[in-house]
Amino acid sequence: MNKNLIFIFLVLFVLFFKGYYIFKSANTGNYTYEHQLSNGDAGHYLKIAENLKIYNVFSDDYSGTPSMSATYRPPLWPLALSMYLNISSDLLYVLLFKNLTIAALIFLVFYLFKNKIKINDSKYFLYFPLLLLLEPHINKYNLTFLTEDFTAAWIIFLSILFINLNEKNLSYIGVGVLSVVVFLWHPISVFFIFLIIVMSFLKLFKHSKLKSIALLLLFVSGCLLWPLRNALVFKTKPYVTISQGPAFAKGWNDSVITQFTNVDGDLADETLNFKYIDKDELNSISNGYERSQLMTKATLKFLGSSSVSDILKISSTKLLSNFNPFPEKPKPGFLESLGTLFRVLYLLLFLEIAILWLFFKDRLNQLKKAEVLLVLVIFTSQIITSIIFYTGLRFNTIYTLTLLYLLIKINFDLFKSLKLTP
Repeated sequence: MNKNLIFIFLVLFVLFFKGYYIFKSANTGNYTYEHQLSNGDAGHYLKIAENLKIYNVFSDDYSGTPSMSATYRPPLWPLALSMYLNISSDLLYVLLFKNLTIAALIFLVFYLFKNKIKINDSKYFLYFPLLLLLEPHINKYNLTFLTEDFTAAWIIFLSILFINLNEKNLSYIGVGVLSVVVFLWHPISVFFIFLIIVMSFLKLFKHSKLKSIALLLLFVSGCLLWPLRNALVFKTKPYVTISQGPAFAKGWNDSVITQFTNVDGDLADETLNFKYIDKDELNSISNGYERSQLMTKATLKFLGSSSVSDILKISSTKLLSNFNPFPEKPKPGFLESLGTLFRVLYLLLFLEIAILWLFFKDRLNQLKKAEVLLVLVIFTSQIITSIIFYTGLRFNTIYTLTLLYLLIKINFDLFKSLKLTP
């Protein structure tokens, strides 16, 4: 059968599968506005999107004026969500639009790269729709108004651009633009994006100093747009989100060693470190920005009062938790169980690259260097994020599609080098 026909069939099959499960969810009663608006992070995204739809203003209080509390969230996902709400106010249809966009993005990426940049990945190009269908983390978040699944789609787009970065074409512009998109879509990706930009800059610099500088300027100027907007609107210093202080505080406090898990590490009490702040200073807080800044200050005081031993214990607790593929609290359900299996596979990919690096350099040299580097970038960014803030099963979802692709591609190439594949 013609490969294009197989591809079309797989695309239609995936879309049918997604649509079936979305509308099957209608019977759960979880997709009313009342239920979703009270649903933590997802509800807040939806509230901001509603404000954008009604008032064209980034706000969460239905006042028609910008609200600082809305900037707890990065800007791009609420903006996209508001566009879906303009098409239909039925939340099930909004979920369907979200899934269609993610699927279209991923299939378009593989189609364009295969046919325009001539990547010799036809096997992965054809089979990837089925793997997307199986990836449990993506399927789980497809049924929510959270953004981890969408971020994963952007990151695989960026990753393939990075792998095929070439100073002779415009892929460096794509890397710059997509890095901005990913960063403003989900700032938990900040260290991954930083490493991608640094590696891309170094690679381009060898061949074209002008293009490498253009990449850097494009990235920096794009990322600054939102912080500068916040600074101008709210008369503060530039900031991306006011969640920075809370994220720092949740990752560094007295309770991390005993209570932190990879399931709900973000549920830690972010106010624990306020005991290091004078009550008068605490009572003087007038807005979310000041609260975020004070949380950072309080957390730095906590670190200053902690012993080296305690700091190492907290760091190791979060690191081990991050790379533990098994939920550290019960998470029933088929997708949760399947997610554990996939996380084991992703962990094995990290270990595989490490073993090749240490003992089988000849085999490692037969792989595409950019793909191996990408595995190391994801691994390193998870380490840095875990130590400075925290991460876990939810936030690591943003890398799952890229890790799945790399798992297949790297091992297929290894098997091919050993003449174990046709």
